[in-house]
Amino acid sequence: MKITKNMIILASVGFLIISTIIIVPTIIHFKKKDYPIIIWSDEDFKLYNFPGTGTIDEPYVIKDRNITTRTPYGIQIRDTSKYFIIKNCYINTKSKGTGIYIESVASGTATIANNTCYKNDYGIQVSNSYESVVENNYCSYTLNYNKHGHGSGCSIGIGNSTRSIVRNNSFSESYKGIIIHDSPEVLVEKNNCSEIRNRGLEIIGSPKTIVEYNHVSLSIDYTGYCILISDSPETVVKSNICENGTGIYIAQCSESIVMNNFIEACRNGIEVWGGDVTLVGNICNRKKYSHYSSEAEAGCSLSAENVILVNNTFNNFYNGINTGSFISPAFGESILINNTCNNNYRYGIRVVGSTLIGNTCSNNLRGIGVYSRYYYDNSTLINNTCRNNTENGIEIGCYAWDGEYFDADYCLAYQNLLQENGEYGIYIGSRSYYNTIHHNSFIDNNLGGSSQACDNGTNNIWFEESTLEGNYYNDYSGVGNYSIDGSANAEDPYPLSENPLGSVSVSFDLQMNDFHQDSLTCFSDSNSFLSLQCVFTYVTTKIFSSIIFFQNHLEVILVTLVIVYTQAQKSKL
Repeated sequence: MKITKNMIILASVGFLIISTIIIVPTIIHFKKKDYPIIIWSDEDFKLYNFPGTGTIDEPYVIKDRNITTRTPYGIQIRDTSKYFIIKNCYINTKSKGTGIYIESVASGTATIANNTCYKNDYGIQVSNSYESVVENNYCSYTLNYNKHGHGSGCSIGIGNSTRSIVRNNSFSESYKGIIIHDSPEVLVEKNNCSEIRNRGLEIIGSPKTIVEYNHVSLSIDYTGYCILISDSPETVVKSNICENGTGIYIAQCSESIVMNNFIEACRNGIEVWGGDVTLVGNICNRKKYSHYSSEAEAGCSLSAENVILVNNTFNNFYNGINTGSFISPAFGESILINNTCNNNYRYGIRVVGSTLIGNTCSNNLRGIGVYSRYYYDNSTLINNTCRNNTENGIEIGCYAWDGEYFDADYCLAYQNLLQENGEYGIYIGSRSYYNTIHHNSFIDNNLGGSSQACDNGTNNIWFEESTLEGNYYNDYSGVGNYSIDGSANAEDPYPLSENPLGSVSVSFDLQMNDFHQDSLTCFSDSNSFLSLQCVFTYVTTKIFSSIIFFQNHLEVILVTLVIVYTQAQKSKL
């Protein structure tokens, strides 16, 4: 059959008619707007004819609503005892109000899932409603800047809502991602926060909170915090990814643990204030250090006491691990075991009055610096490796904040490897007294100089008095004492003819799979032996204790790592 022009026109018209019949209802449904939902009592549920009966088995279901409004709330539910689910709703209050607001509902009755909140001041807010569940929601453009440029928007806010769950939510273009205030034992997990302007996750006054497997990325031009936790003791921060700004800020959170987090491209890695915090297995890598950065920026900044750092990595910062600028008599006394601090602009590690074991500091300006603010701020350095640093490997007495120099007294440096540092392997500054240095290995430091070590202090000892054994220097002639550079005119009277370290390697393994009984063990093929064991049980507080033994050395150190979970939290994981 011959196809004519008229047949083509008729076919086209028919197609348009059929398409209109199919498509128009869809467009009309998409553009349909629903009114805000306001429920202030159990009886109000009946006004809306929601599916369900309000029981735990048949909760009221509020779903598929398209609410665009300038009123304060898109959906508001308060003072109820019925079970309900809000799901698959789209809510936009034009940046003037809260998308979904839940207040003073009965414990465990509220579930908010799979909703989209766009351009609200708060996307979702839960107040005084225990054991609420907020999961799989998407919130964006919760910015709400005022005329002064200060923002207040937040994607999800949880207040006074103990044992709630915030899980698998996604946010973008928000002033703050998640705020948890005064809500103990909350689980915050697997949320994705991107293009955040101020704080990704903010946890304040909420002890025993678990923050894990979240991905938080600040806008690159903003200097806020990916994760900020304050006044929340016994909190666990585990396996999160943080990008830009400051990775993790934790203050006044005693008996908390920060574990296995990955922090990238941040100005600061981890900041700790207040003490009694344990950091295990975190990786903080700044892509490239900027000379315009300030001394306040560090891979790990410690303005705290009794901090334990095990098996962390801090690379490409101004300082790798650094004791903070505001030093009180209590600050310091930290324990650093098997951390790696490489390619930092100034110090790999710079701390006051601490114990350092098995750390590696390479390709920094200076490897390790220890100093004292008070007479009891003495440090112990054992089995550390400082290699290829531009200046000194270990400095006993060093420059601290604002160019001020501090001495270090009564320190012990034992079995450290100092290799190929541009200046001295160990440098003792002026006004540093009664330090003991023995059984260290000095290899190819200060090439072309007269000595691999320098002592400008007073009454420092370069050998072990009980064994009359000093240190190993690969440039020692084999005859007489080994001369130490510096104004002290010191000597090592008992230089060793053989390297006391051999091939030293230290490794740690810490796993907490499903909170079964686990152990943390360190092996060394040198003459020292380190054994750490821990037992985890399903109790509120779990204490990890370890005793470190060194052959022919009396140093005994008790390390306590506190990991906190509750039965209620465990049941939610």
